[in-house]
Amino acid sequence: MTRLVNKVALVATLGVALACYAVGSNAGNYNFLQNSPLMSFTADDNKMFTENTRTVLESTSANAKSSWSNPKTGNSGEAEVKAQFTSTDGNLCKHLRVFNRSKTAQSEAFYTFCHYQGRGWLVNEDARPKAVTPPAGTNKTNSQ
Repeated sequence: MTRLVNKVALVATLGVALACYAVGSNAGNYNFLQNSPLMSFTADDNKMFTENTRTVLESTSANAKSSWSNPKTGNSGEAEVKAQFTSTDGNLCKHLRVFNRSKTAQSEAFYTFCHYQGRGWLVNEDARPKAVTPPAGTNKTNSQ
């Protein structure tokens, strides 16, 4: 079980990190990371970032928000659920705001994570909410 949780955390962290900083960049060019907070993150910072992201994703609150801060490095961040929905394929998805700060840089990004059975939380920017069907016997129009 611990191995699965660690794998989920790693996937979430890598997904956030790559998604946050890869938008609009050349896939083979990682120079864009030079000015990102992640470049100054220590192993402890990455662990705190990962645990914080996982805490928000695993929360049952529709408005979950959590922050982390490493007093040793001065690095910090937060993750916040901005919306959650059931996707067209039936998975729980959460639209997250992710903010990270180092002494020299900061970044903010918004990404959609969906939870997949056996795979955990993965970034899925293509996820769309399932259509809501009105209850039987209700009218869509207001007729008199």
